[in-house]
Amino acid sequence: DNLKSVKALQKATNLLSFVSNFPQKLFTKVNAESNLLTEGHIKKLALARAILRRPSILLLDDVTAGMDKRSISDLLKAIDHLKKKKITILFITNDSALLKKSDKVVVLERKKGITRIHDIDTHKNLMRKSRLYKSIIR
Repeated sequence: DNLKSVKALQKATNLLSFVSNFPQKLFTKVNAESNLLTEGHIKKLALARAILRRPSILLLDDVTAGMDKRSISDLLKAIDHLKKKKITILFITNDSALLKKSDKVVVLERKKGITRIHDIDTHKNLMRKSRLYKSIIR
């Protein structure tokens, strides 16, 4: 049952495509010394493990940092998969690719040591109306 879930996740998201290059594919044992995993692989693997637990809320903090374009593309597919499953995803990011996928974006502003909500809207609307938002996304 777990293997079926992993294979279904791979088919839907491509998050685990990198394991096809491993000696025993999904059954390859990895550890810190194995040098088989890049930073992007580690993040994708962690996200796949989180998805397989079927959370109702998933918090992703700067998840695209250190990822190459291919890994980010796989991550965006996974996000689409999660949205279909009605999983709430909270991103802490300034990555425009993730922000464009978001239903709502909360822009925080820090002044005089106090953090407050500056604005809440869609990416598209914030790009039109918020200088602060445009200055912090990449």
